[in-house]
Amino acid sequence: MNYEKTKIALYYRMIGKGYSKAVKAFNFAQKHHTNLRKDGQPEFSHQVWIANYAVTLPNIPDDVMDILLAAIFLHDVMEDYHVSFETISELCGPEVARIVFNLSKVYLGEKVDETLYFSRIAECPLSALAKGCDRLHNLSSMVGAFTIEKQKEYIEESETHHIPFLKSARKDFAEYELAYENLKLSLQSRISLIKEIHKAFENTGD
Repeated sequence: MNYEKTKIALYYRMIGKGYSKAVKAFNFAQKHHTNLRKDGQPEFSHQVWIANYAVTLPNIPDDVMDILLAAIFLHDVMEDYHVSFETISELCGPEVARIVFNLSKVYLGEKVDETLYFSRIAECPLSALAKGCDRLHNLSSMVGAFTIEKQKEYIEESETHHIPFLKSARKDFAEYELAYENLKLSLQSRISLIKEIHKAFENTGD
């Protein structure tokens, strides 16, 4: 992905669509995510990649996509930058704030129980979509950035939690069934590919 070109194209796509919440979230999040990721890319490229994928999901109405994209841009600011629920609610509304809260493993210094964390995501249709997109990019960008052991941990977590909550959400929120199925198949494909890469390295002794 060409980060700068994709970021600009995505921004003007959102303006053209009238996604006011997403545009506000984009500008707010970009001011916070100014570091580099472990893969060497700009930190905000993570949000841009996820959002750029999300806009390709099928059967998402424009008003829902506006909320989904806003949550995607903001999904790390509570956990990483201690932005409050109230701040996000004032910026983009309480629905976006609730989704971002659901996606935060840590809120104002307090860690969320893992079972509760994934339960909240599974019970909220847009939280499940946002987290599925987030995990897809995590898997796509971790080879070469993480140790093999860390990559295997991500795969195990994805198979234990992410794919099951996508399957659950697919049944519970039928209006977005194709989007959940898209994400489930994409995650499974990435996992299969990475496992084959691991096998190749193991067979060569590298």
